[in-house]
Amino acid sequence: MRRPISETEALEAINQRLEKYCQAQKKPLIKVIGFVDQYKGDKSLCHVLCSVHGSGNKFCNKWQPRLNHLRRAKNLNKRGNGHGVSGCPKCHGNYRPTIDEYKAMISAKLSNTHCTLDSFSSETVNAKTRCNLVCDFHGNCWEFDKPYHPQISKVLYHGAHCSKCKKGYRYSEEELLIELQNWFNKYRTNLTAIGVIGKFRGKSSLLEIKCKHHGLLSKFGNPSTPNFESLEKKTFDCPKCSKRYKPTEAEAISELNSILPSRGLIFNSFLKTYQGRHTKCQLSCIFHGDLTKFKEYRYPDIDNLMNAKSGCFLCAKEQHQLSNMLKKMHQFDATRNLYYAEFLDRQTSKLVAYKIGVCFRTIKLRYYEKGQITRGIKIGKKLIIKLPNILCLLTEIVILAESFKERKYPPQLENWGKSECFRSDVIGIDSLDNLTRYVEHAKQFFSLVVKSSALSPEEKEAALDKWKSMGYGTDNQLNGDDIFRNNLIKILHSKSK
Repeated sequence: MRRPISETEALEAINQRLEKYCQAQKKPLIKVIGFVDQYKGDKSLCHVLCSVHGSGNKFCNKWQPRLNHLRRAKNLNKRGNGHGVSGCPKCHGNYRPTIDEYKAMISAKLSNTHCTLDSFSSETVNAKTRCNLVCDFHGNCWEFDKPYHPQISKVLYHGAHCSKCKKGYRYSEEELLIELQNWFNKYRTNLTAIGVIGKFRGKSSLLEIKCKHHGLLSKFGNPSTPNFESLEKKTFDCPKCSKRYKPTEAEAISELNSILPSRGLIFNSFLKTYQGRHTKCQLSCIFHGDLTKFKEYRYPDIDNLMNAKSGCFLCAKEQHQLSNMLKKMHQFDATRNLYYAEFLDRQTSKLVAYKIGVCFRTIKLRYYEKGQITRGIKIGKKLIIKLPNILCLLTEIVILAESFKERKYPPQLENWGKSECFRSDVIGIDSLDNLTRYVEHAKQFFSLVVKSSALSPEEKEAALDKWKSMGYGTDNQLNGDDIFRNNLIKILHSKSK
């Protein structure tokens, strides 16, 4: 009868066999370092140590093979380099991870993608179990109309990428519209995806889009009907909102005719063939007539006119504010009109505002009849005095400063000097003498205005000399409090910007 081998003999024998096996298979060395509970012969459970993966006892799925499984081949050489002898399951690739291990491995594999693991498709988890993935951009991949939920083995071997992100996914019409509207809700709140124009043809389908400011994009003179494919770059916006719309010739003319009259301009024609917003325009000014007759005229394009960057260059020359006039002493004594007028509602004759201002020509040219009709206003009573240019401008800002609390900014006078209006009759519309007294009162503030200006010392001295040469003094005692003087300086500076 064969004598049972001892525990020490069993350990020595199995480790010799395992050493030969690992060398022959070119596998990391595994070694039995003891038995679970106690030695019970061939059926003893072994404590095995892998030189790469450590103790099998510490695997999440413990590896504690029986002794007879480790030495399954009786003749190592005859069986061919140890086939049939059990090795470390992690080295051989047949280790069965736990759910937590699978989650950790999948998370590591997906760390550089836009996907994360949410759960598994079944409670029993193995290499063939499918993964429920979530895409940062497209949500739950397993809930797509065409679900994407790859097996664990495929994720660990090939990785995983959302089928929609890979551009290979075939969207349904409903999915594309929902995804597009979600992007609009986040980044283009002015746009709404209405639906597909005509038959649905995948991402090449044309879209009906509505802008809350400009209506259906397909109804523009130059319609905009992008497809899903062109919107994937996430740069689309309403052409009119983004200032990239190219109006038709008729649209451009209509828009110019609606905007320019409020600035005293009249559209005549395009300089050459219409070619979009950069087409040059020929204009007339209600004060100066056909501007193309002047050598200094530079033909403005539609874009600049729409954005109020261009106007009548002759009117611009005449709009000298006091702060600029101080540098142009040769224009001090040019004759100009100082006016004070009441503006009334055209239908009800109720007061809109009282306004102080200056003009070189008549007030009717400054506030032309057609413009008044468009704005729904009319001029009521008015006072007008002819004065030297510098005194007109000086009196204007003194009145504005002294009546600072009565200032009003009526929208009907937008671009017509609404910042120079009052809610009450601060001068007395029925008394030319009152306006004359303001003129005399304003003369004493010339020194203050000059000293608070940005002129150089030499320019200040020259301005004061010019003022004296016109017969006015500079040493008058100032009346009024600090608030008034501060308002005066504030208005002066605001007009120089």
